[in-house]
Amino acid sequence: MLVMLAAPLVAWIMYRAGISVVGPYTASEASESPHRMVLLAFVCILLMLVAALLVGWYAQREASTRAASAAWLVNTAGRQRMLSQAIAREATAPAARRNRDRLSVAIAQMNAEATSARNAIDTTTTQYPELLR
Repeated sequence: MLVMLAAPLVAWIMYRAGISVVGPYTASEASESPHRMVLLAFVCILLMLVAALLVGWYAQREASTRAASAAWLVNTAGRQRMLSQAIAREATAPAARRNRDRLSVAIAQMNAEATSARNAIDTTTTQYPELLR
């Protein structure tokens, strides 16, 4: 796409400078050749293309890092909900069907997940303070 924009620019530069594609130049004419301006235009266009690619790559990397962090938090919230439902189910079950071991494991998992989620949220808000707005 950038080439489609660059080609008319180069053609316009050649037209305005009166550059002819014909004729051998002598050594003294080569140093003052208008072709140098065209070469410079090509180099500048290539540098702009490289810069645009680098900026796009960096933005993509940042976006994927934020998305991975957000996905982890969403998954942790889902596990928290599942564990809270399991705890509620065990706590409200009739005494004959209660399983204390399952209840204590669910509570321990929920506490560990809560601590992990709290640390992740603190880290995320420290790295990206704009999320708090």
